[in-house]
Amino acid sequence: MRVWVFDRLGGIASDQFDINENGLRFVSTVLGFLWMGEAQLGFDPTTMTAEDERFIEIERNGSTERIVIDEVM
Repeated sequence: MRVWVFDRLGGIASDQFDINENGLRFVSTVLGFLWMGEAQLGFDPTTMTAEDERFIEIERNGSTERIVIDEVM
Protein backbone atom coordinates (compact mmCIF):
# COMPACT_ATOMS: atom_id res chain seq x y z
CA MET A 1 0.00 0.00 0.00
CA ARG A 2 1.10 3.55 -0.64
CA VAL A 3 -0.67 6.61 0.76
CA TRP A 4 -0.95 9.72 -1.38
CA VAL A 5 -1.87 13.20 -0.13
CA PHE A 6 -2.64 16.03 -2.54
CA ASP A 7 -3.02 19.75 -1.95
CA ARG A 8 -2.90 22.87 -4.09
CA LEU A 9 0.86 22.56 -4.51
CA GLY A 10 0.90 18.95 -5.64
CA GLY A 11 1.10 15.47 -4.15
CA ILE A 12 3.35 13.49 -1.86
CA ALA A 13 3.47 9.72 -1.35
CA SER A 14 4.49 7.53 1.54
CA ASP A 15 6.90 4.65 1.22
CA GLN A 16 5.21 1.54 -0.09
CA PHE A 17 4.43 -1.05 2.61
CA ASP A 18 2.70 -4.41 2.87
CA ILE A 19 -0.43 -4.18 5.03
CA ASN A 20 -0.19 -7.92 5.80
CA GLU A 21 3.35 -7.63 7.14
CA ASN A 22 2.92 -4.24 8.82
CA GLY A 23 -0.66 -4.19 10.12
CA LEU A 24 0.12 -1.60 12.80
CA ARG A 25 1.27 0.91 10.19
CA PHE A 26 -1.90 0.29 8.17
CA VAL A 27 -4.18 0.80 11.20
CA SER A 28 -2.23 3.92 12.23
CA THR A 29 -2.61 5.33 8.72
CA VAL A 30 -6.37 4.73 8.61
CA LEU A 31 -6.84 6.18 12.11
CA GLY A 32 -4.77 9.21 11.14
CA PHE A 33 -7.16 9.99 8.29
CA LEU A 34 -10.21 9.37 10.50
CA TRP A 35 -8.95 11.84 13.11
CA MET A 36 -8.23 14.60 10.57
CA GLY A 37 -10.53 17.60 10.43
CA GLU A 38 -12.29 18.75 7.28
CA ALA A 39 -9.68 21.43 6.51
CA GLN A 40 -6.86 18.89 6.94
CA LEU A 41 -8.66 16.58 4.52
CA GLY A 42 -8.78 19.34 1.90
CA PHE A 43 -12.26 20.77 2.30
CA ASP A 44 -12.52 24.54 1.84
CA PRO A 45 -12.95 26.04 5.34
CA THR A 46 -14.59 29.19 3.94
CA THR A 47 -17.57 27.21 2.59
CA MET A 48 -20.25 26.58 5.20
CA THR A 49 -23.46 24.55 5.25
CA ALA A 50 -26.62 25.28 7.24
CA GLU A 51 -30.19 24.15 6.67
CA ASP A 52 -29.26 22.27 3.47
CA GLU A 53 -27.76 25.46 2.00
CA ARG A 54 -24.10 25.92 1.05
CA PHE A 55 -22.70 29.44 1.32
CA ILE A 56 -19.76 31.72 2.09
CA GLU A 57 -19.81 34.83 4.26
CA ILE A 58 -17.98 38.02 3.31
CA GLU A 59 -17.48 41.42 4.91
CA ARG A 60 -18.58 44.32 2.71
CA ASN A 61 -19.33 47.93 3.64
CA GLY A 62 -19.05 47.13 7.33
CA SER A 63 -21.58 44.30 7.33
CA THR A 64 -21.50 40.55 6.80
CA GLU A 65 -23.15 39.19 3.67
CA ARG A 66 -24.00 35.59 2.87
CA ILE A 67 -23.46 34.40 -0.71
CA VAL A 68 -25.40 31.21 -1.42
CA ILE A 69 -23.80 28.65 -3.73
CA ASP A 70 -26.60 27.33 -5.94
CA GLU A 71 -24.54 25.05 -8.17
CA VAL A 72 -21.19 23.36 -7.82
CA MET A 73 -19.19 23.29 -11.03
